[in-house]
Amino acid sequence: PARSLFDYGFELMSRASRRNTGLQRATQFRDGLMIAVLIASVVRLKNFASTTIDDHLSRAAGRYHLHFRAKEVKSKRPLEIPLPIELTNPIDEWLEEYRSEFLRRRGRWYHPHDARHLWISESGAPYRAGTQIGARIVRLTSQRFNKDITAHIFRDIAATSIAIEQSEQVGIIKPVLGHTDIRTGERFYNQASSFSAGLAFLHAVGRLRPANAHVEEL
Repeated sequence: PARSLFDYGFELMSRASRRNTGLQRATQFRDGLMIAVLIASVVRLKNFASTTIDDHLSRAAGRYHLHFRAKEVKSKRPLEIPLPIELTNPIDEWLEEYRSEFLRRRGRWYHPHDARHLWISESGAPYRAGTQIGARIVRLTSQRFNKDITAHIFRDIAATSIAIEQSEQVGIIKPVLGHTDIRTGERFYNQASSFSAGLAFLHAVGRLRPANAHVEEL
């Protein structure tokens, strides 16, 4: 279920401080945060990788939101997704501490870029969608679940979790996944906005960890 991936992301973050070097700690924290944010938002990988601070990620009333303009989304409709408040502290920690470990690096694949990119690679450049983030997600999930779980499968897992764990909320699947064709999500649709559907999805994911869980020893 979706909450297993969410919990796995927090587990990785909680253990990051045990790693030997600053880069290793930052890498593990980033990886855990990516998994948790991806399953909580279920945006397409292209949008996930292109997320920039302020343009796509903003904070209001103690909660972070992802928002994409219509021209940036496959469905050609604006998408706004509230993230679980449990992710506020981890995102703060990423932005204030760990992300800087990558920004100061100048590896083989480094090139000048917009420093507002949320996800940064070990080379100091923005993390690319398929060849880097996608491959990383598959590697991490394979290690834990003995199965390759792609970023696209995250979206399937989200829809399945809603249908099984909170069947009365199946109507939010369409707006959560950003679909426009009523056939895409089979029978699980209604006319809810992406924002209100996103709030409902936060509950449909199931039990979430306390806001400070990522700093506790597991």
